[in-house]
Amino acid sequence: MATLRSDDGVNLYYEDTGSGTPIVFVHEYAGDVRSWEPQVRHFSRRYRCITFNARGYPPSDVPSEVDTPPPPRYGAIPGLPIPPRATMRV
Repeated sequence: MATLRSDDGVNLYYEDTGSGTPIVFVHEYAGDVRSWEPQVRHFSRRYRCITFNARGYPPSDVPSEVDTPPPPRYGAIPGLPIPPRATMRV
């Protein structure tokens, strides 16, 4: 299981599929990495597709404190070394 540690110590689960120019897929409120499965299956033939579960969505960490900082901005995944990319979100 691939995880990255954010600046505030929260582990974020992510999946990295394909190769080429990266596309980061950001799920909506009720989704998770599985929400993008059809798109990843298509685009991973030519692009590097990165999906992740935001904090609070297992298997990413679920912080016990309500006043934790907000999730990363659209497509910004701390610790994942990727060049400029496209971001898909719902």
